[in-house]
Amino acid sequence: MKKIILKQFIVTIAITLLFTFNSGTAQKSNIDMDSIAYNNVVKMAASALNDSSISIALCKIPERPWFREMAPPRRDSAGSVFISPSDPNIIKTQAIGILRGGNNIDSLFYLFRMWLNREGYENHFPLVTFNPGSEFILLLDSPFRNDYYRHDFLMEKYEKLINKAFLNSNNFFFPYYTGAGALYLYCPEEAKYPPQFIYSKELVDDFKTIIKLQDNPSLLSESADSYDAYYSLMKDDLGKRVFSRLFDNLNQE
Repeated sequence: MKKIILKQFIVTIAITLLFTFNSGTAQKSNIDMDSIAYNNVVKMAASALNDSSISIALCKIPERPWFREMAPPRRDSAGSVFISPSDPNIIKTQAIGILRGGNNIDSLFYLFRMWLNREGYENHFPLVTFNPGSEFILLLDSPFRNDYYRHDFLMEKYEKLINKAFLNSNNFFFPYYTGAGALYLYCPEEAKYPPQFIYSKELVDDFKTIIKLQDNPSLLSESADSYDAYYSLMKDDLGKRVFSRLFDNLNQE
């Protein structure tokens, strides 16, 4: 009997240790994934800010964001009405403010959702889910750019929709970096798929300052303290890291 109890005890301890080690490994893996994803967001945001063709807008997802083709309702033989189907890849987006890109962007525009498909641990990006009521800084790429590698694919989508909706270069975009270019500022608590990261709304002012300095880089060399003075204006950690990535070289010259 004692041998049975001892054997059960040893098995219990072994299982407990195995669970503990596995749990610790999984936790470390999650931390690593968060770090990699965050670093990738920093690089992506800096790259977008460094590309003048990328528009940047503060946006909100409306309560009913799904795009419906603008076609008249149809009736079947029994008289039932069929509403035009929604396209799950296209959502309506409300612009609250434009950080960069001029005044041509419509206040209500459409996003073609690019699904992330990147292999490899080092290519991890936060999943973007456009929950109604969410607010973002959106990094907006244009399907009309001939140099974009998926230009033909997106224009095929555009051609299919052009006769069913009022789409044009001012209201048809896709998130930068094949779908990753959306930075959450707010997400409703009841959202089914909450974001991996939520940034402070001060990131909007951080980006405005960065854009101002990109438009006039001489501001950073007005005095020996200019770099530090502008860096101190950055309030969000992402803003600070993007600022350093973009302007550290200028500071060292």
